[in-house]
Amino acid sequence: MPSLPSLRVLLPLAAAACTGLATACARQGAPPGGPEDHRPPVVVSTDPEPFAVLTERFRGPVKFRFDERVSERVSTGTLDDAVLVSPRTGEVRVGHGRQDISVDLSGGFKPGMVYRVTLLPVIRDLFNNQMRDPFELVFSTGGELTASAVAGLVWDRTTGAGMPDVDVLAVAVNEDGDSTVYVARTDTGGVYVLRYLPPSYYNLVAFEDRDRDHVVDRMEVQGSRGINLAGPDTAIYSIGVLQPDTTPARLTRATPLDSVTLLLDFDDYLDPTIAAAQIGVSLSREDGESPGVDMVFHEPRYVEWRQAVQDSFARLDSLEAAERAARRRAQAALAARDTSAARDTLAARDTLTAGDTLTAGDTLTAGDTARAEADSLRVREGVGAEGGASPDTAQAAPAPARRLPPEIPAGAPGSGAPAARRGGGPGREEGPPLNPDGQPLPARRVVVRLDGPLETNVAYQLTVTTVVNLNGLPLGGGEAAVVRQPPADTTAAADTAAVEGGAPPDTAVVPPDTSRIAPDTTVVPPDTGRVGDPRRLFLPRRRW
Repeated sequence: MPSLPSLRVLLPLAAAACTGLATACARQGAPPGGPEDHRPPVVVSTDPEPFAVLTERFRGPVKFRFDERVSERVSTGTLDDAVLVSPRTGEVRVGHGRQDISVDLSGGFKPGMVYRVTLLPVIRDLFNNQMRDPFELVFSTGGELTASAVAGLVWDRTTGAGMPDVDVLAVAVNEDGDSTVYVARTDTGGVYVLRYLPPSYYNLVAFEDRDRDHVVDRMEVQGSRGINLAGPDTAIYSIGVLQPDTTPARLTRATPLDSVTLLLDFDDYLDPTIAAAQIGVSLSREDGESPGVDMVFHEPRYVEWRQAVQDSFARLDSLEAAERAARRRAQAALAARDTSAARDTLAARDTLTAGDTLTAGDTLTAGDTARAEADSLRVREGVGAEGGASPDTAQAAPAPARRLPPEIPAGAPGSGAPAARRGGGPGREEGPPLNPDGQPLPARRVVVRLDGPLETNVAYQLTVTTVVNLNGLPLGGGEAAVVRQPPADTTAAADTAAVEGGAPPDTAVVPPDTSRIAPDTTVVPPDTGRVGDPRRLFLPRRRW
C-alpha cells in the first residue's frame, strides 16, 4: 500500500490526466444533444431595401443580415472577393459581423446611379453550410431603374465549353466621355447577366481575373465584343475567350492519308474564318514532276465536304438500285406475258373445229398472233424481237468502284482534333463539333487534296506559308518531308484518285454485280400447224 506522501503526489497527476482526456474528447466534435445543422445561411433583410430609390446622399454601407451566424472564412478566395458591386465606382471593402455582411465603397456611393450589389454563393455558416445561390440587391441613388438585361455565355474558343468564374465588364462608351464600368461574373455553366443598364453603346470584355486585381492583364484568357443597348430590353450576347499568344502557327507533320490526300498538323489552332484556300501549299522533289494542289480544307470543312460526297454516293446507289428493280420488274412482266402467250396458243389450237376453214392465202394463225404480241411487248420493254437484249438497254458493264475520300483519324489529346464528333447518326460519319454560335470549332489540322497521285517511296518536300492562327497572328507555316508508303494490299480498291478523275496508281479488281437478274431470252416456238398444212390437228368428233 502506497504511503501518504506518495498519494499526495499521484492524485494531482491523475486528476490532470483525466482533465486532459476530457478536453481531448471535447475537441473531437460538437457536443451531443442537438440536431445537426444542414441548412445554409439565408439573407433575411438588407439595408437599403430592394429597389429603394434614395433621395438623400447615401454613403453606405450596404448590409446583408442572415438568419444565423456566418463565418469569416469563405469557400473560395477572400471575403472581399465574395461581393460584386456594379457599376464599379470605387474600391470595394467588405466587413463581417456576427450575423451580417457589410459592403462599402471608397468615396461612398455616387448619386444618380443604379447600383447592383451581388453576394456570391461562397458565404458559409459555422457548420460549413454554403449558400446555394447568389443574392442580388438593386437600389437607386437617383438614377432611373431601366428594366434592361444583357446576358449570354462566355465560352472557350478552342473547345466551345462554358467558362465559369470569369469577370464580364460592360464599359459604357458615350459622346460625353462617360466610361462607367458595370460588372458581372459567370456561374458554373459560364452564364453571365448584367441588369439595369442605362441605354448606351457598351464594350463587353470577358476575362479570367487570375490575380484578382480587377484589371485585364495582357496574358489572361480574354475576349470582347461591342453591343448597342437602346432601352429597356433583353439582349443575348455570347463572348468567346482565348488565351493570348505571341507566336505564329508552325507546321509539325505532314501525313499521306492516300495517294492524293495529305493531313497537315500545326502546333496551334488556326483561324477557321479565314479561307483555307489562302494557305500556300506546294510540293517539290529532286527529280521529276510533283503533283499540284487541288483543294485545301480546314479540318471541320473537310469533314463536311466528305459527308457531302458520302451523301452523293448514297443517292447514286439509290438510283442504281431503283433502275435494277425496274429492270427486274420488266423482265418478270415479260416472262409472265410469254407464259400467257404460250397458254393462249395451245388454247387456240385446241378450240379449232372442222368448220374453221381458212383460205390458202390466210396464213395467220393464233400462234402467230401470240408471237406478234410477245414481240411487241419486248419492243416496249426494251428487248429485241428475237429475244435478245436491244443495244440501247443491254445490261451495262459493272460501274467502276467508288471509294470515299479518306476519313481523318482521331487526334491525340491536345492535338486540336476531337476524339469523338457529334451531329451524326447510325451509319453516317458524324459532323464537325460546333461552338455556341453554330460554327465549326477551330482545329490544328489542315487537309490538302492533290491534283495527281503521289508516287510510292519517293521523298517530296512540302512547303506551307501564309498560315494565320486563332489569335490572328500571320506568317505561320513551315516545311516537312512527305513519303508515301506502298499499300500493303495490292488487291484493294482504287483510292480516291478515281473519284477525282485522275489516274489511279493501282488497278482495282471490280467483282461482278451478282444482284442483277439476267433478262429472259427464251421464246415460245411458233405454231407451225397452219390450215392447209398436210399435218392436220386431231379434233374430236372428226371422221377421217
